[in-house]
Amino acid sequence: MTTIDRDETRRRAQGAIDAERRAAIGPFTFNKARPVLAPREVLALLDALTRAEAQSETRRQQTKYWKVRAEVFEAKMNELDRAYISEHGQRRRAEDEQDRLKNKLARRSETVSRLLEERNNAEARIQAVRDVHRHIAIETRGIDVPEHRCLDCCLHWPCPTIRALDAP
Repeated sequence: MTTIDRDETRRRAQGAIDAERRAAIGPFTFNKARPVLAPREVLALLDALTRAEAQSETRRQQTKYWKVRAEVFEAKMNELDRAYISEHGQRRRAEDEQDRLKNKLARRSETVSRLLEERNNAEARIQAVRDVHRHIAIETRGIDVPEHRCLDCCLHWPCPTIRALDAP
């Protein structure tokens, strides 16, 4: 990491300002033909110096303005980064919850399908038992009332199997 020497920075900036002034003024030499500057030349030099200082101040103001803009931009970028990370986390949690619910629904659907199949099988088996255990009336000689029996087990009608099926 580089440390900034403020005094050195100021010296360099002052040197740049002095160079701008010298460039605006031109070479400042005394010769025998012209030992002093004319008032018109002095005014021109002062005018050039004033312009150079105004430009330097304008540059300082612009630098300050753009530094502030950069700081604001960086703060906004940090805020957007935090918002994106937060939104991404919420979206990820919502997707995880949605996946969990889809898996739960799929398991429930499988359970319902299995239970419906078992119910249909049980109803078919019960109907098969009812088809075997049927009521018949047997007439015997000498008795006016027919005897009611089960066709399969020959017990009195209703037989225990049918009573078990019909019980609440």
